[in-house]
Amino acid sequence: MKTVYLTGHRNFNNRGCEAIVRSTIKLLKQHDKALKFIVPSNNINEDIKQWPEAKNNGVIFVKFKIPIFLKILWKLQKFLHLSKFDILNYYPKSLLKIYEKVDFFLSIGGDNYSLDYTYPADIIYQDKLALKMKKPVILWGASVGTFEKMPHLIPKIKKHLSKIKLIYVREEISFKYLTRELGLENVKLSCDPAFTLQQQKTKEVDSVIKNLKRKNFIGINLSKLVFRYMKNEMHIVKEIKELVNDINNIYNMSVILIPHVWNYQKYESNDDFRFLNKIYKNCINSKLDILIAPHNLNAAQIKYLISFCKIFIGARTHSTIAALSLNIPTISISYSIKSEGLNKMIFGNTDLVINCDQLNKNNLIIKINELIKNEKNLNQTLATKNKYIQKVLTKSSFDLYNQIIKNQIKS
Repeated sequence: MKTVYLTGHRNFNNRGCEAIVRSTIKLLKQHDKALKFIVPSNNINEDIKQWPEAKNNGVIFVKFKIPIFLKILWKLQKFLHLSKFDILNYYPKSLLKIYEKVDFFLSIGGDNYSLDYTYPADIIYQDKLALKMKKPVILWGASVGTFEKMPHLIPKIKKHLSKIKLIYVREEISFKYLTRELGLENVKLSCDPAFTLQQQKTKEVDSVIKNLKRKNFIGINLSKLVFRYMKNEMHIVKEIKELVNDINNIYNMSVILIPHVWNYQKYESNDDFRFLNKIYKNCINSKLDILIAPHNLNAAQIKYLISFCKIFIGARTHSTIAALSLNIPTISISYSIKSEGLNKMIFGNTDLVINCDQLNKNNLIIKINELIKNEKNLNQTLATKNKYIQKVLTKSSFDLYNQIIKNQIKS
């Protein structure tokens, strides 16, 4: 029996992380139903609630917590501009015991190896232990880089990535960056595994759909994360309220706001629901035709809800992947290379991408008009591309499975 450890996972608060975990396991299980997966989590009970079938899929959730003093050291490194230097890592016995039982390490998370959030010290910390124990590590379904904002870190990150057995990237921008700019030879081009996420029908979603006043509707996902990347200040609630008004009256469509990330610790800065709820209440006060999705839907149920959309607008990458994989014309709100790379992979351009600093009602209306005008062609393009993506992921996952078999550790 082979056991795979998924490094890079924290919890299912981010439904994109959940989508990656579910899809990756499903893809590998197609090749070997006996595979077992250890998934680290800092909120096991909530993760099990979102995926009660996890155990039946060979999944074991384990408690994962990085020692506090290491987090403090990493913050000091960043504050003192000393990140290019390595610190002596301490690995608790509980983590060592888990790692000893693992045959293979799969580093997931989509964009962990980037500077979109911060230097990925915790991810490197986990992967380094696996490498130290001479166990293979593969980076799977990722967007990587760029690291030019912190050029002093490039040699360090390049050295670390070169030690990883294989890197499967999900779009060409990352592939070209790693192979041409960093000169790595262990990189393969694949797609995001979440394109294969299956929908899960639920009565809650059916109830929401029944409450819509119009036959067609537009789904919108927004996050306060976009504020980090916006160069021009604006009142986003006011802009989206005006957008909803136009969608209702010009296009005769309803609007449903769809959160994709929650935070049970009630930190609003990383909680789509609280932010979208402000927009929702503002629109309701003006008697606009708008609903907000329930806050307890899992990733598969959200995809089921998105499947009813005629058009989707999304800031969270995996909310847009859910829509695109359903052949739904989608406007991506971009704060990193992820959305640009995914759009280039599917459409060959970034015509349906809006950068955060260009986010306003007028620009969104322009894109909606483009979608409506080219709806048939876009639907056909997506249908063709999604068939291709399914084939790529089947092939990549089989290649990945072969890597696991070759490196099986006999207990």
